[in-house]
Amino acid sequence: MEKFSDRVLSYLNKNKDKEFYIYCLVDTSNDEEEIFYIGKGKGQRVFNHEKAAFDKKSELLLESEDKTEDLKINKIRAIKAEGFPIKKVILNYWLSEREAFASENTLINLFNIFSPRNLTNKVNGHGVRGTEVGDLEKQFGSIPMSITEIQIDELILAVKITDSLQLDKDETYDYPFYDRDDHNLKSRTLGTWRVAKDKAEKVKYILGINTGINNTVVSAYEVTGFEPGIDEKGRQRFCFHSNSKSENIMKALGVYQRSIYDLKFGSGQSIVYINNHSNHISNTL
Repeated sequence: MEKFSDRVLSYLNKNKDKEFYIYCLVDTSNDEEEIFYIGKGKGQRVFNHEKAAFDKKSELLLESEDKTEDLKINKIRAIKAEGFPIKKVILNYWLSEREAFASENTLINLFNIFSPRNLTNKVNGHGVRGTEVGDLEKQFGSIPMSITEIQIDELILAVKITDSLQLDKDETYDYPFYDRDDHNLKSRTLGTWRVAKDKAEKVKYILGINTGINNTVVSAYEVTGFEPGIDEKGRQRFCFHSNSKSENIMKALGVYQRSIYDLKFGSGQSIVYINNHSNHISNTL
């Protein structure tokens, strides 16, 4: 089947402003069928990915709408090359565009949490990601504290992380400078940061701060070393290394489930220094 008939399209579109549907594409090449893409659309959208895999004009059109279309196209080509069909399933229909966005996001979250397989969706939904209740409590149930309550003599680097709820919490990997993971909280906390070398040498702890949740402390690491590198603009940056566990360090520093209400980041700045002597040193290098 290459497209919906006119009668089916008329049925799907009969409710004005509720013409969207949610669909998934299924890999049938294995004994156990696997969903590899979840999407939203209207009209013939569900068929367009397979059409684009074998029609250059259609491929270019879809890629202009979705820069990650090549991920789905490559998957479709591989399945078809083995002689298997692409199963197309409509999961829900008669949705407004807003309802479709929400439904798509919910299904992608559900899949990502409970399935060991990866979707070819590059952008995983359009809202918040699935979050365990404990993580919500840790980040939104924080108790306010003053910066003066941090009684540590060593230099602390506080860094801004505004999307902490969406980040992976795995702490097993020590990320080198040129192999950072922007979707991992530990990697994001430890850098790479634009700091002066003399400051990098003195930093003992790094705190991740979610400024969107009242300056809640979302991560903390004791620094065991640092590594210089050059970013894409030719500027020197430093990443930090740590083998500590974030929750242990937050508890040791007295910032576990706390928000630092008087910690101020400068305009456009992502870092600020803290220590016990001046408590709020600088937003600059």
